[in-house]
Amino acid sequence: MERSVKEILGVSRETKIQEEQLENKNITIKQAIMSKKIKFTGGFGEYFIMSLGLMLLSIITFGLATPYWMYWSLKYFFTRLEIVE
Repeated sequence: MERSVKEILGVSRETKIQEEQLENKNITIKQAIMSKKIKFTGGFGEYFIMSLGLMLLSIITFGLATPYWMYWSLKYFFTRLEIVE
């Protein structure tokens, strides 16, 4: 019975060390990501015209184009983001 307790304690120590190492890696990855700057290169005019057109299309199609409008909006914003070093 003492062996099983010692083995359990040994395993828990190993898992604790592994968790600490993983946490340290996560912190360094988070720091690396947070140190970057993001720049948006899109323009209001382009977005407004396309969004207006997709809104009219959604009205004409009784809402069938609404999912595409949401997809296009997300795609527009994320494709115009740049990571600046």
